[in-house]
Amino acid sequence: MAPILQPAQPVIIFPGPTSRWRDLMALAAGAIYPLGFAPLGWRAAVLLSLIVFWWSLGQLSPRRALWRGYAFGLGLFGVGVAWVYESLHYFGEAIAAVALLGTVGFVAVAALYTALFAWLWVRFFAGRLSPIGTAVALPVLWVVIEWFRGWFLGGFPWLVSGYASLDTPIAPFATLGGVYFNSLLVALIASSLRLLFMQVRTASVAFVLVLFAFIGGGGGALRAVDFTQIHGEPLRVRMVQGNIEQGIKFDPDNLVPSLERYMALSEQGETDYDLLIWPETAVPAFYEQVEPVIGDYRDALKLRGVDWLIGGFSFEWDSRQVFNAVRLITDDEPAEYRKHHLVPFGEYLPFRGVLDVLSAIIAVPMSDISAGVANPQPIDLGGVKVAMSICYEDAFGEEVIRQLPDAHLLVNVSNDAWFGDSWAPAQHQEIARMRTIETGRPQLRATNTGISALMDHHGDVVQFGPSFVEAVLDVTVQPRRGTTPYVRWGNPPVVIVLLVTLAVFTALSRRRQLPYTRV
Repeated sequence: MAPILQPAQPVIIFPGPTSRWRDLMALAAGAIYPLGFAPLGWRAAVLLSLIVFWWSLGQLSPRRALWRGYAFGLGLFGVGVAWVYESLHYFGEAIAAVALLGTVGFVAVAALYTALFAWLWVRFFAGRLSPIGTAVALPVLWVVIEWFRGWFLGGFPWLVSGYASLDTPIAPFATLGGVYFNSLLVALIASSLRLLFMQVRTASVAFVLVLFAFIGGGGGALRAVDFTQIHGEPLRVRMVQGNIEQGIKFDPDNLVPSLERYMALSEQGETDYDLLIWPETAVPAFYEQVEPVIGDYRDALKLRGVDWLIGGFSFEWDSRQVFNAVRLITDDEPAEYRKHHLVPFGEYLPFRGVLDVLSAIIAVPMSDISAGVANPQPIDLGGVKVAMSICYEDAFGEEVIRQLPDAHLLVNVSNDAWFGDSWAPAQHQEIARMRTIETGRPQLRATNTGISALMDHHGDVVQFGPSFVEAVLDVTVQPRRGTTPYVRWGNPPVVIVLLVTLAVFTALSRRRQLPYTRV
């Protein structure tokens, strides 16, 4: 095997493109990347995107690499999160120009992460490592930047490459190291294929064969291992999808009709269930305000022995704080989960002193929400404990596991009506699937407009309901107990290994300085 410091000789596979054309190639590669995620799920698009992007970074100055990485990010987020426009314009009531400006601004900021990746790669690593060293260092740096994006300034872990591992042999590895471990494996595949395109040598072929054998064999073995076990009897659950239009959801005149719609759907057909779930902000008011409307129905459910989880708003009189919450309303002493990880500009306005002017041009009815405790206790349903999350919170695996291993079941309530008929609800559903693999527990997702679903502990969607219609989804879910390696250790083991590996490559690469060319 070639020594790690032997520099790779540049191989021109596509001769002739100018710097401008390569910038356009990076932009196009970024635009291809989101096609590998839901709703399309063309997994190979992620690999192709990364291969082209990484190839385009050859023989650059750090300044040129910064721009090329930025172009890639503009394509990635410009296509992947274009739904931000719908949220701002159709539901935030911002005029088209303001919504477009907000979306462009969001994409422009998000693209800085891929620009940072490209700059770091060229500044510290490109051309200084052997082909095998490059094939390892590229994925490591890529995932470090993904992890950084997942927590910096509150985090935006959307379209993390590990989610493209769903429905592939890589997926079960999330039980060991979470989505970032899967990101590393996806990126390693992309870099190994890039290695083969650059050169076909014995060491390169051996590296690729070992990697694919590890993923294929390890994924199959992990799929057959159950880190968690059955706990108690199955629960019969009804999830109600009211399909309340976002434009009228917070209209006071629509409050009672909305509640009546939900109660009617809850009693539709057979009603022999153990748990009833209404989605996020199904009650678009304080719980105490709707007591006269839902009180009798709550008492009837209690007599039937039905637990009722209902999304709404909680008000704390002492602190004058408002919480986005889910309450077990049929309990004699109602248990409550309060959302902790809030959405900036959606549930609170960061830098309010500077940006308060935005509230005059964008209508956000939940912009003064307070955060709940960071380490909540699961909600106890008579022996079955539920790890709750509300909407965007399930994008943060390290936060979901704070309620485990005590919890036997994951429940996420959401109101994806904010995103309209865009790619966002499907992307969100894909994120939720990863949480089930990481924790080894099934998950119930109850949403206002879809996608409501039951996922098993392998991340497979067992049942789901139609979107943008009034619907009930009746499912039977089996609670589970136990601890996966990811639940036990979280992200730190993977992150520490990545950072140490990156530090080693940085130290090694500093021994060799190469001149830059502006390609």
